[in-house]
Amino acid sequence: MRLVIFINKFGIGGAERLVIDEVHELVRRGIDVTVITLREDREESDQSLGSPSLDIHSVFFSSLFDVSAWVTLIRVLSDRRFDVALTHLWFANTIGRIAAYVAGVPRIYAFEHNVYDRVKTWKQFLIDRILQSLSSGIIAVSPAVRNSLIAHGVTEERIVVVPNGIDVSRFRKEEEHAPNPFFTFLFVGRLVEQKGVDVLLEAFGKLDHAELHIVGDGTLKNDLEKKARMLPGSRIEFLGTRRDVPALLSRADCFVFPSRWEGYGLAIAEAAATGLPIIASDVPAVRDLVEHEKEAILVPPGDAAALSIAMQRVMGDHALRQRLARAARERATHFSIERHIDGLLQIIQLQ
Repeated sequence: MRLVIFINKFGIGGAERLVIDEVHELVRRGIDVTVITLREDREESDQSLGSPSLDIHSVFFSSLFDVSAWVTLIRVLSDRRFDVALTHLWFANTIGRIAAYVAGVPRIYAFEHNVYDRVKTWKQFLIDRILQSLSSGIIAVSPAVRNSLIAHGVTEERIVVVPNGIDVSRFRKEEEHAPNPFFTFLFVGRLVEQKGVDVLLEAFGKLDHAELHIVGDGTLKNDLEKKARMLPGSRIEFLGTRRDVPALLSRADCFVFPSRWEGYGLAIAEAAATGLPIIASDVPAVRDLVEHEKEAILVPPGDAAALSIAMQRVMGDHALRQRLARAARERATHFSIERHIDGLLQIIQLQ
């Protein structure tokens, strides 16, 4: 069996990190995998995947109407005669499904990674509804995503839930590191409205003897940096896009994830695997991962006061931190990439 995976480009987002682990686990199981990126060059993809031996193609699309790129992509697919196509994220879902269908790929599956109610336009939802007829199945990464798809007109029978996964072995708490007089909170994610970093800054501004590290990039970065500078005496560092997230997690004292909504929350799974106490928003997809007062402290989304109280509570209670961290680490076994691939292969009938 030959399998092709489409994605826009690699980056810090959860979907991109999933694809990296997905590719390596599929290859480890002896499956012939090709990766096609649509918005970055081959060298960038090689760096992200960390293996120059992987079969990677970059077919750059300047827009959905890039005729030359369409011709090139369909030729690549036709020449290689793939059995299965997997597509990730809206741009790649759209181009990948159409191109795979035209090239005669017999089975086509589109991943949906988020609750897009406040992100996609009506035109994008319309295209999703039209393209479902080209899909063997729509793979939702959580029940919350599944419910959102149904609400926007995707046929329920076409949707199957396959939760995301991570390489759990990459994450562990660093037992010894340089002493730090400040309690370190860490956020990892895109700097966009969905992730609620503005709420996190407001909550953090009420704390003493703490520092906040923010990993990621996005359209709100400049606004958030400006807001951070206005907070008196605060210790906030914007670290940008990083490739050493496991190391940053291992040195943190608590992970904070204040999303307004979520499709899955891969960063929570990574923090849990590290064995960090977690504070996160009480939204459906997060509740699928962790339970309030068991593996995490959950607070209402958008509530800076409640978030600040939770952060103060975790800072001041060593026993609570130990209990949350231990339970999170145990829970992380459910987030393994092996489980994800088992479910995926069952769906696409490669086993």
